[in-house]
Amino acid sequence: MTVDIVELLKEPRMITVCAPMVRYSKLPFRMLVRRYECDICFTPMIVANSFVKSAKARDSEFSTIEEDTPLIAQFAANNVADFANAAEIVAPYCDGVDLNSGCPQRWAINEGYGVDMLKHPELVKDIVSQVRNRVSQPFTVSVKIRVLKDIRRTVDFCQTLEKAGASFLTVHARTPEMRYEPIHLDDLKIVRDSVQLPLIANGDVKNLKNAQKLYEEANCEGIMSARGILANPSLFSGCATTPLQCVQDWIDITARIDTHFLCFHHHLVFMTEKMLSKKDRVYLNALKTRESVLEFLGNHFDIKPSPSYETIEQIFCDIDESNIAKERRTNLDSADQFWRYSLLSTKMVEEVQKKLQAEIDKFNQVQKDYHKALRKRQQLDGQLNENISVKKELDLLKSEDDVFKLIGPCLIKQDLEEAKQNVAKRMEYISSELKRTEELIGTLDKKQDAHRDTLEKLQQMFQQAQAKASLSGSKA
Repeated sequence: MTVDIVELLKEPRMITVCAPMVRYSKLPFRMLVRRYECDICFTPMIVANSFVKSAKARDSEFSTIEEDTPLIAQFAANNVADFANAAEIVAPYCDGVDLNSGCPQRWAINEGYGVDMLKHPELVKDIVSQVRNRVSQPFTVSVKIRVLKDIRRTVDFCQTLEKAGASFLTVHARTPEMRYEPIHLDDLKIVRDSVQLPLIANGDVKNLKNAQKLYEEANCEGIMSARGILANPSLFSGCATTPLQCVQDWIDITARIDTHFLCFHHHLVFMTEKMLSKKDRVYLNALKTRESVLEFLGNHFDIKPSPSYETIEQIFCDIDESNIAKERRTNLDSADQFWRYSLLSTKMVEEVQKKLQAEIDKFNQVQKDYHKALRKRQQLDGQLNENISVKKELDLLKSEDDVFKLIGPCLIKQDLEEAKQNVAKRMEYISSELKRTEELIGTLDKKQDAHRDTLEKLQQMFQQAQAKASLSGSKA
């Protein structure tokens, strides 16, 4: 039975929401956050065209269980047909669909997805209207956006969606050009005052305290977290950091439901970041098997898999593909074309997979360099503070006072002015090293962002390549 999300958003309390996150907000993670007071979950963004045409894409990108509710499936689409068809397919298995109009990644913009949709309010209006006409309420149709530099355009866009029949809006209060800068709270308030629709606010939600603050300041109905809940799945329950019980829950959930190792591993890396030393984080990052990860957790936290449970049976979209099978074949004029297409698709999957792994390796190396630079900055800060203290002590001395410096096991008498000059030189050198290290940290921070963007793009390319390969496989 469909949960009425609009009615849920009318409750006089902060409704908590897990954001759509590529690779991460899949079924196992949704099961985890629901244990820690998360009211609504989104799927990762799914490319609607692939979802409609490929059974393999559907099985890869969407699965659920009866307890996985309220659930909203988010799609990327650049036309009415793809989104409406995807909505009809997924409607029996979730409580609503959401159109991604907020993804700022270059690959998405090039495909006409994400924030590119903000340029086409009439198209988005048609998409919302079509789904509203084809799928009955209380099933919801919503849109997730970013704010534009011109707030008037943002307001016009939201008011257009309201007239089209959107159930609610999610607003990430950053512009498409922004990454981790503070959100535009004033713009969020303007949007709130301009529409009557329920509003979910997104951005800078790192703990329950600032979630409550944003909820009150924005006067919204719900609060969505992405990076915050990824690092701490218990965020909405009030835990400042991930509790060990949450890590235990993740181990148990992934033992019962089929979970790819990369997904299992990456979530643990995020969850345990604040629990581990740099050395241990690097070690955990490098592990390649579930068994080695479990051994690591047992040694460090005394966390062990619980006694075996029955496997959880996932629910997948079950549809009649007879109507789309014909459409799949129309682009192939001969058997020769088909086999060429099949071989190219398989090769494409392999090539993209290689690029993805290479990019992961590069990203891990940049992270190592970044944390190394942070440690060096900390050391230099300590050295500078020590020399500042020495300088203050020397400034209090008189010229006739004795000054000694330690060389090996011996104390050697030193001229006061010479001692002051030596300290000044050390401070100058340390300051220059600090400046150079700060510049390096800034450069590495930008590199991390660039690698994250590339990883998301390659992940989407990999999904699309898999979809094409599955299309050729289904024709065989």
